[in-house]
Amino acid sequence: MASHLHTLIFLVSLSLTQVLATDVHEEGTCIWYGECGENPDTGFTVNCDYNGPAKPMTTVQRQRLLQICPDLINRGIDTLCCDDDQISTLQINLALATQAFARCPSCSENVVNMYCDLACDPNTSVYLDATKYTDNPEGRGITEIYFYMSQEWSNSSFDSCKDVVFPAANVKAMDILCDGYKGDECTPYIWLNFLGNTANGFSPFTIKYQLDPAGTDLGRGLTPHDFNSYSCAEGVRGNETESCSCQDCAASCPPFPTIPPEAEPFMIGKLEGVNLILLVVFLALMFSFLTLIICCETTEPRDPEETPLKSKTPKEITEKDVSNFERVGKIFDDQLQSFFTRWGTWVAYHPWPVIVVSLVISIGLSCGFIMINVTTDPVELWSATTSRVRIEKDYYDETFVPFYRTEQIIVRAPTMEPYEWDTYGDGKVTFSGILNKESLLTLFELSNHITYNIQGTYKSETVMLEDICYMPVAPDVPYCATTSPMQYWQNDPDRFLYTVTVDNKTADWHDHFLYCVRSPLAIKDTTPLQQQCIGRFGGPAFPFVALGGYELEKENYNEATAVSIVFPVNNFKEDPEFYPRALAWEAKYLEYMEEYVEEHPEFDIAYSSERSIEDELTRSSQADIITIMISYIAIFGYIAIALGEFSKCERIMVDSKVTLGLGGITVILLSVFASMGVYAFIGIPTTLIIIEVVPFLILAVGADNIFILVLDYQRDIRREGETRQEQIGRVLGRVAPSMMMCGFSESIAFFLGAITEMPAVKTFALYAALAVLFDFILQVTAFVALLSVDTKRQESGRFDILWCLPTKSKERLVRKPGFIQIFMKDYFAPFLTLKWIRASTMIIFVGGFFTCIGLTLKLPVALEQQVSVPEDSYLLAYFDALANDLRVGPPVYFVATDGYDYTNRTAQNKICGGSGCNEDSLTQQIFFAASISEYTKIALPANSWIDDYFDWIQPGFGISCCRQFSESRYNDDRNRSGEFCPSSPDLPPQTEPDAPRGTCGTCLPLSQIGARPDESQFMEYLPDFVKDNPNENCGKGGHAAYGDALSFLPDNSALKASWFYTYHTVLKTSADFTDALYKARILADDIEDAIRKDGYDPGPDFKVFPYSIFYVYYEQYITMIEDALLNIGVALIPIFVISFFMLSFDFLSAVIIILTIIMVLVDTLGIMYLWSIDFNAISLVNLVMAIGMSVEFVSHMARTFRMCTLKTRVQRAQYTVGYMGPSVLSGVAMTNLPGIIVLAFAESLIFQIFYFRMFLVITLLGAVHGLIFLPVALSYIGPPINKARLLQVQQERRAGIRKMPDGKSSDSEMLDTSGEHGMSTKENNYTYQNGGMNNDHDYAEPATIETSMEEKDVQADLKKLPPLKKFAPSNDEEQLTDL
Repeated sequence: MASHLHTLIFLVSLSLTQVLATDVHEEGTCIWYGECGENPDTGFTVNCDYNGPAKPMTTVQRQRLLQICPDLINRGIDTLCCDDDQISTLQINLALATQAFARCPSCSENVVNMYCDLACDPNTSVYLDATKYTDNPEGRGITEIYFYMSQEWSNSSFDSCKDVVFPAANVKAMDILCDGYKGDECTPYIWLNFLGNTANGFSPFTIKYQLDPAGTDLGRGLTPHDFNSYSCAEGVRGNETESCSCQDCAASCPPFPTIPPEAEPFMIGKLEGVNLILLVVFLALMFSFLTLIICCETTEPRDPEETPLKSKTPKEITEKDVSNFERVGKIFDDQLQSFFTRWGTWVAYHPWPVIVVSLVISIGLSCGFIMINVTTDPVELWSATTSRVRIEKDYYDETFVPFYRTEQIIVRAPTMEPYEWDTYGDGKVTFSGILNKESLLTLFELSNHITYNIQGTYKSETVMLEDICYMPVAPDVPYCATTSPMQYWQNDPDRFLYTVTVDNKTADWHDHFLYCVRSPLAIKDTTPLQQQCIGRFGGPAFPFVALGGYELEKENYNEATAVSIVFPVNNFKEDPEFYPRALAWEAKYLEYMEEYVEEHPEFDIAYSSERSIEDELTRSSQADIITIMISYIAIFGYIAIALGEFSKCERIMVDSKVTLGLGGITVILLSVFASMGVYAFIGIPTTLIIIEVVPFLILAVGADNIFILVLDYQRDIRREGETRQEQIGRVLGRVAPSMMMCGFSESIAFFLGAITEMPAVKTFALYAALAVLFDFILQVTAFVALLSVDTKRQESGRFDILWCLPTKSKERLVRKPGFIQIFMKDYFAPFLTLKWIRASTMIIFVGGFFTCIGLTLKLPVALEQQVSVPEDSYLLAYFDALANDLRVGPPVYFVATDGYDYTNRTAQNKICGGSGCNEDSLTQQIFFAASISEYTKIALPANSWIDDYFDWIQPGFGISCCRQFSESRYNDDRNRSGEFCPSSPDLPPQTEPDAPRGTCGTCLPLSQIGARPDESQFMEYLPDFVKDNPNENCGKGGHAAYGDALSFLPDNSALKASWFYTYHTVLKTSADFTDALYKARILADDIEDAIRKDGYDPGPDFKVFPYSIFYVYYEQYITMIEDALLNIGVALIPIFVISFFMLSFDFLSAVIIILTIIMVLVDTLGIMYLWSIDFNAISLVNLVMAIGMSVEFVSHMARTFRMCTLKTRVQRAQYTVGYMGPSVLSGVAMTNLPGIIVLAFAESLIFQIFYFRMFLVITLLGAVHGLIFLPVALSYIGPPINKARLLQVQQERRAGIRKMPDGKSSDSEMLDTSGEHGMSTKENNYTYQNGGMNNDHDYAEPATIETSMEEKDVQADLKKLPPLKKFAPSNDEEQLTDL
């Protein structure tokens, strides 16, 4: 390609006569005329030596030159120094020149004028001097000349051309045509002398340029040639053509965009505004709170229960005092209790049928588990099929070729020192340690071994890299597009070792390397080596992709400290035969690289495969399977042991509840498996997150309910004449509404949470919702049946587990409260409800809440790649190398979709980047974005197929890229007339109709030189453009660069879509990747808006969108906060609604439940910031789980408070902590903690961070909010007494239904829980067959209670009760509770 572009040098060829040529230097005199054979050094034709008067110009010559060199003819000349053959050669060479610079008319015309004057100007002897000749049979030919040129022209012409871009390579044309020098290193002198150097492969003879000020007398009649030149910002010949575009001419650009200023932080004075506002609000709230406390302590309200902060014994009430809500709520609650009582009694009477039916149904549903599809594909895990990014990815994959699979190796040599090398043409140059002969030979061996020796196996067939790799120029060039510095030698170590010695100076691989990193598109370097830089696969190895660790601003590639080798593999994932073959080869590749790294400690080698992330995610989960199992075993063990009630050593095996505990665990696991089985039957896949998180949630929910049910039964006293089955039914009737409230609110909340588009959250919500629902159903069926069976065993004195053994213990059960029950009732509850402890608790929790709000606002939204893999993963080194060694990021494609009319000139101007294109065109906007890459994350201007197509299709008098077989009678291929004719050297160009030398003619008529194709021509030749391979005659062929960029309709009548691609900058963190996607979308939206303006409408289906392979993983972070708020908000709605109904239509209780859950969530987010836990899909799943766990911590407590009818809020709060607190603490917090602590030893960072840390935070915060904050808040602002229940209690007391143990009734001082039984911190010694206490404290007479110690009676037991002072609002009713 470089040679085509360099072929600006069409110059004449031949040879001179030394003596005459040097003698005469005056106007009207030539130095050559005609062509005289070949230059023996180059093989190109040279011009004949002729130092005589210019010869008259014929009419045909004038017509031809008027088209080729209009400025020359417009000077009014009538003589020439060139004949017809020279004009024909000039035509060919000018065609090559315009390929490189045709985008910029001014530059192209300046180059044309230089060569036209050089070849044909009648005054050539004034500024040309022939110095070397060759004698050929045709005559003496000139092989070297000096071209004396004015500095003014050389500078202005260079300035007009220096910014012209070469879209296919996304580089400047001058980078290819300046002897390997780039940017500021390139000067007019270097550029011109490169064009005149025969070593460039296309100059027929040597042209040595000498630059002097215009008008300088050089002696011997010589003077610098100074002729007309055009600025790139002006049109040619009086604006006959348009000026060059901004991309090709900085002087044509409007003001470049600047980086928008960063948003100023919100400050109030020198303090952060948000934090200051939070502080002020907190202080205001606390001041108001403390003021109310003080006022309420000193002021007696008219109705104590109406005062939130202080309430006393409620007055006697009547039916009129009961609201409709309270009345209906009580009826609803009574009906629920009645239903569950009857249901529980029936189940207790028929336990085994219930157990069998439950097992059959659960196991049947769980059988779907064998069909379960576990998703490990990262794309499926992190992006929803209906998300914008997946829709765009699917469109790209279906419309074009799916983005290739990347197998990459990054190699550093930290122990190898840099060295200095005396190069052939650049003097002493420093090279890095990795760029030494031994290192590169090792990398040659590595690359070639992977290419030719690694073999995968699929269905007994061998799979090689060449079977699956990406070949951009296939079938013409059937080689893999491996990108590495070794491609500068076409992956051939023999070429790498090739040297040439000239004048005792040796050129070797160092010189070729320096040339190729400056000009990677070069067909030949200009060193004595004369080697090509184009890779073996037909495309370039750009140094910014193949090398790393150099200084980006200096582009000192010779000091690069890292080498990148990329093996692109086709990504036909939907092909059932290809995809497994690719996976099989990749597996062998990874095995080889693991061994290779160990065998080469002298290198730091980082490597990866396309399958690596998925493999490591799977390995991460598998590596921690043992840890997870130990975690679950710890939880199981705790549940099995904690349910037992132990009074005497000899009854340990009788009173233990291991069987019941294991049964409860089995119920929990069956609910999880049944949920997974149902979704497996439906076809909804699961994820590893589900398998790891859902069991923890269901264990927390299920264990809580198990503890509530079992502990409630253990605390209950069987009524006189009541059977065991009836007692179980009554207990279930008492606690099932609370279980139902939690289960239904959690399940519906999770189902509603599944509306999210985030796959991880959606799948978790679906599985968790169904699992919670199944768990509730199994607990009120199978577990109640198990409880009935187990209590029967215990009553009969049989051992736990070993049921078949005969009865061992005949002693009556002596029930003693556990440590947690004693602590919570007798110590913690009284302490918590002390006046200033309550006030301090409110201040601490509210203060923590406001603090965590401030911290939450700083919480990063991210998931770093390093966290997702095990700590010993080879990918950690790879991620580090990507971030620190490479200097360019992932490629990004800007896709223009259906409906765009590329044949319309207005539409063309809205996307192209050359002359005549809009300033806000697609390619121009990307160009502007690249100028502020640190903000936009766009590293380079875009490759533009349409601009290269316009250059490719241009007709020429010599070589044209777009050609067709002609109908010439001299053409052996005239039967192929009209077919595309590749511009390859074996098919010479046609210069005139029916010329014997021609076989091919231009696609467009010569009259369209400089013009674009019309609408019909545009689509007629476009398919040929993307099939044409670039070569030395035409560097604009689009096969290599754009073969996959265009999608045609089936009949090739129009384009369906196309892409324009560039690169992102290096992206190091999750925030960088997310910002790159966000900024690219903004840019695409701006491009689409610009296309649609000015009345042009491409249709409703047209879109412009950016696509890069990593977008699917990071789109969620753009809307993560909004999605999280939506998910959490939607999940809280059913919790509020169900709580409202299940708490007797109590709005205030429902609000307090929601506020407490919100506090748990916010505090969790704040601690996440402090503990370096980023906010992402995994943490959002955990937050959704935290809602469910918080419901368990909060709702049971709130319901207990609401159903209690003690005198004051403080008493009800104290009762709630003492009665329900042990169940909640034992069932949720203590159940999860053993398993969570085990997760601290997990190998995977993802487990350590998002499971151990987050689970621990959620559990502890849920516990302290449910057991500390909520009771205190209820003691201040809890709902008033449920008057419907209080009325019932008062009516029963007046009727004498409720009796004190001494036979007295009490209204005002009677302890009643309205549906909840009492607590006991003393021994309850009784048999199951006799008396007890009912759910409304219908106390039996003391004589009906048997004691295990006959010499003691109930009154003696009463004397042993704890002092009343342990409960601040105490009375004799507390003693009854202890009974």
